[in-house]
Amino acid sequence: MAFNAQENISYIEKQLAYFMFMVGLDPESLDSVTIDELLSAARSLSKVDRENSSAFYINETQNSIFAGTPEDVFLKHQRMFLILNIRRFWYWRQLAIGALNRE
Repeated sequence: MAFNAQENISYIEKQLAYFMFMVGLDPESLDSVTIDELLSAARSLSKVDRENSSAFYINETQNSIFAGTPEDVFLKHQRMFLILNIRRFWYWRQLAIGALNRE
């Protein structure tokens, strides 16, 4: 099966628009937003208040690995996976745009 950059970019842009909506950006502005703006918006989600956290998870050397409740840990990991997927789809979009420009 041959690579179809147009179908690929359509799918990728739908996913990026969904991520933009999730972080509070306008999905219609995909062509004008930068990866830095998108990642900054994603990083601002669910920040953990380490000063007022009620639990600490300690490793064997007694260093705090992560301060927070299990809910905080879950939200932190959700945010990390969101950022990972934004980076992945942004890279795939650049590859598809490059393939379209070569045609």
